[in-house]
Amino acid sequence: HGVGYHHAIAGLAMAEAAGMGRVGETSTSAQKGVDYSIQIHQQGENSDKLGWRYQAKSKGDLSVTGWFIMQLKSAKVAKLKVDPAGLDGAIKFLDTVEQKGAAGDPYGGHKYGYTDSNSIGHRRTAIGCLGRQFLGWKREDLQGGVEWFVEKGGVPTWDGNGGSVDLYYWYYGTMCVFQQGGDLWKRWNDSMKKALVENQRKGGDEDGSWDPV
Repeated sequence: HGVGYHHAIAGLAMAEAAGMGRVGETSTSAQKGVDYSIQIHQQGENSDKLGWRYQAKSKGDLSVTGWFIMQLKSAKVAKLKVDPAGLDGAIKFLDTVEQKGAAGDPYGGHKYGYTDSNSIGHRRTAIGCLGRQFLGWKREDLQGGVEWFVEKGGVPTWDGNGGSVDLYYWYYGTMCVFQQGGDLWKRWNDSMKKALVENQRKGGDEDGSWDPV
């Protein structure tokens, strides 16, 4: 798939490490990762920047772009230098893949597609809403989108053969619903804890892990 996924997730880890460890060498490496993300990999130049994908400068998709947004958000929290053009480009990309709601309908917007607004889904909407949260949108403006993806995708459940396990959706859904808070978070969190704790391996070399269902 190219460097996109790998770099963004590694860059996120480095940014988190820089913020928590405050080690000079780590911060320098994390900063190089941020600079690469914006200057080399992001689609477009200057005010025409948009999203990210597998290869540098490719037309963005929401899955890869979500990881880059998380990297840049963590970098800002870690007080690394983040070119505002990179974040502005992320916002413009989200605008291109958002399905807008009808005027005056608070629950009609903030549904997201993959590379355009015609392929909306609950996983993509979880990514899009989390990106909006990290880029400064108010909780009340996103409530409709968050409620929609939870309704469509459901809360985490682990059935007998693991067929209902969707770790990618659970990851972004948990991050997003936690930021949203309220009763929706309590419902999600109760289900998340039940799904994970009751299915965690106990004893032996696999103690503490989860089976790759």
